[in-house]
Amino acid sequence: MSEAVITGRIVAIEAGFPRTVPVPRGLVLSLFWAGCAFRVARAAFPGSRPGRRWKELRTGPEYLVTPVRLRDGQGRIFTIEIHGYLPAHALRPRDRLRVRVRRQAEDRPPRAARIVNLTTGQVLRPRAPTLWWHLGPDTVLQAVLGLLMVLVLVLCLWGLLG
Repeated sequence: MSEAVITGRIVAIEAGFPRTVPVPRGLVLSLFWAGCAFRVARAAFPGSRPGRRWKELRTGPEYLVTPVRLRDGQGRIFTIEIHGYLPAHALRPRDRLRVRVRRQAEDRPPRAARIVNLTTGQVLRPRAPTLWWHLGPDTVLQAVLGLLMVLVLVLCLWGLLG
């Protein structure tokens, strides 16, 4: 991934739109089925909370993408994307910014990695949700415990048959 630094003034802040983090189907499928063994065992106890559904895991988290147009000292216009949420008044039209951008895949404008608002002195690091944030520690823990339960069951059956 190549990085660049753009310094300029904000010309326009466009309306944000949602974008979804892609979720690898194989990873979610393996976590879901490994966690099923644990969820089946846990369902035997009253008051247990059901786990997350397949549809919830399969669709990735959404995050806000805000396109911002900057004009540098030479009059060139650049469009960058800010991923994630920022404080309401962190950026305003005509603020001077120094933005470290990263190239994105496909035909998208570069993504802001670090924003220094030279007008207010604020340093902003927009962060979009990740796949691990979406899955959560509970789903991963259920999958690990489910795999351990299946492994113990297989070893016990193997010990009885062997």
